[in-house]
Amino acid sequence: KVVKGLMERMLPCIIDDRKIPLDILKSAFYRASNPVSMERWEWEKNLSITCALINKKEGYDVTLDTGNNNRDYLFGRLLAIADVLERRALGSEETRSTNAIRYMNSFSKHPARAWKTIQESLQPYQAKLGTKGRYLSSMIDEVASRINYEDFNNKSLSGKYLLGFYSQRHELYQKKGTNDEEKK
Repeated sequence: KVVKGLMERMLPCIIDDRKIPLDILKSAFYRASNPVSMERWEWEKNLSITCALINKKEGYDVTLDTGNNNRDYLFGRLLAIADVLERRALGSEETRSTNAIRYMNSFSKHPARAWKTIQESLQPYQAKLGTKGRYLSSMIDEVASRINYEDFNNKSLSGKYLLGFYSQRHELYQKKGTNDEEKK
């Protein structure tokens, strides 16, 4: 019944290009902001669907927009860089969630406070990577410096942070794949 009801409400949005109901967008946003509540594959699927819904509403491009200085978008990019940095330090054999993923839900509600915790937890991983992690560390500095001082607060984030997260993470994984191919 729930799926049928959702499909009945979404069909006009797809066929007649109507706006997506706000309650559906909010539900998808909260679900994507809580990755710990689902398995990794399920969360990845949910994240991509949510980003597509938000993209439809906001009209953003899903590719990384390095010129975008929107507060929420930049916070999302920071979270993605932290996730990739820790994942690289952990290696492919470690399957546990990164701190960025574990704190994602509180990050969406209180970004400045959660970022402090995430950044403190990144320090051992930055030390472990050494010079290999310098690029990602400098990227964190560059993105964080673009957030206005008065915008670095605990005001809840909008769905734009998921777009920033998704786009930045995709870009970093693409670069990693390209670098691996060049080394071979």
